[in-house]
Amino acid sequence: MSFGKTLASGVKAAGKFAVGVGTAAVAAVGGMMALTESTREYRTEQGKLKTAFEAAGLEADAARGVYTELNGVLGDSGQAVEASAHLAKLCDTEEELSEWTDICTGVYAEFGDSLPIENLTEAANETAKTGKITGGLADALNWAGISEEEFQKKLDACNSEAEREALIRGTLIDIYGDSADAYRENNEALIEANKAQDRLNNAMAQIGAAFEPAMTAIKNMGAGLLEEFVPGVTMAGQAFSALLKGTPGAAKTLGNSLSSLLSTALKKLLDIVPTVVEVGVSLISTLAASIVEMAPAVVEAIFNVGSQLLVGAGDIIGRIASAFADSIPDWVTAIQNGL
Repeated sequence: MSFGKTLASGVKAAGKFAVGVGTAAVAAVGGMMALTESTREYRTEQGKLKTAFEAAGLEADAARGVYTELNGVLGDSGQAVEASAHLAKLCDTEEELSEWTDICTGVYAEFGDSLPIENLTEAANETAKTGKITGGLADALNWAGISEEEFQKKLDACNSEAEREALIRGTLIDIYGDSADAYRENNEALIEANKAQDRLNNAMAQIGAAFEPAMTAIKNMGAGLLEEFVPGVTMAGQAFSALLKGTPGAAKTLGNSLSSLLSTALKKLLDIVPTVVEVGVSLISTLAASIVEMAPAVVEAIFNVGSQLLVGAGDIIGRIASAFADSIPDWVTAIQNGL
């Protein structure tokens, strides 16, 4: 093969590689943008939860722990965040948080969505502060056969918010604590599945959060480009409208506005091209260097996998042959009996 043909082949291969890398890069950026958008609501919820616990003087790890347990039971991050945020205002210690988590689990086990735990925790919070039974707490007591009037008398005898919270928590844990244990035992696989899903959601959310600044920069860049086109588009729209009305000189104005838009677009394209080329060259050179560096390890891994497959295949073939040899007497006996 001549040097010219070799060079041409090399350039063609490099071109294909560059196009492939560019396509993969565009797809990766698109995927990251989609991930950032799709996880924004989840990240917002988690941010609210962290803020609620920090405002209450509790650790962020405690917030994550309570949320994880409640979400494992509910399988609904929105409900789990809301209930956890109410508990942050209701509890002072991790022990109290743990008991309230048991209460919520037991209530959900017995009543499901008919008594939403975020309503219960909100009502318990309000009752502890005001001393008056309300909302979901009244349901949790009444449905368990506890006299609302008698419980109100006990609340009236308390001298502080902390005493009222302890009374509410102690009463509910006695009622629903066993149900919580039974639910966790009977639905262990489901709870673990919900936790695993949330762990995956959290990992994706962290990636989305890492890409958020880049996403913001891309949006700002796009907004800046569009803002520069606004005057030209406005002028073109007005000129086109005037042209339809037969206004003298409208055609020339329309041509000038379209020419201005085209000039603006070309200028922006020329401004962007150097940056795109620089990023592309850097990306290709980095990937090429990484591929060259990793090539020996990749080849070794391929040979290791291939050798293991060959050994495994040889073992399977040996077992099949041995089993076939062992079965020959049985075949002979079966044929004799058949004859």
